[in-house]
Amino acid sequence: MLTCLAVIALALGAGLLFGARIEPPFRWAGNVGALMITGCVIVAGIHLGDAAEWLGPLFSTIAVVTAVLVEAESRRREPRFVGESYWQRVLLVISRRSGRIDASDE
Repeated sequence: MLTCLAVIALALGAGLLFGARIEPPFRWAGNVGALMITGCVIVAGIHLGDAAEWLGPLFSTIAVVTAVLVEAESRRREPRFVGESYWQRVLLVISRRSGRIDASDE
């Protein structure tokens, strides 16, 4: 139980770092921090072996969902996302088309 709680906390931290919109000079620090957390969880999972078989799927699912939700919130002021509801922004973040600007958006 304690292992699962630690993995949930680490996954939330990694998801926040992966999804946050950090300014370019310091963006690498956020990515390195998230990768270090992910590496620690991988090493812990290898060390624990069969005792923590749900460690990987639990971590990856929570980290990905957190990253998507944080990115949708942090992009709310971008022109493409201004008039959209929160859940519509989440869907736009998930779809790979959110970074492109269509001719109709200009």
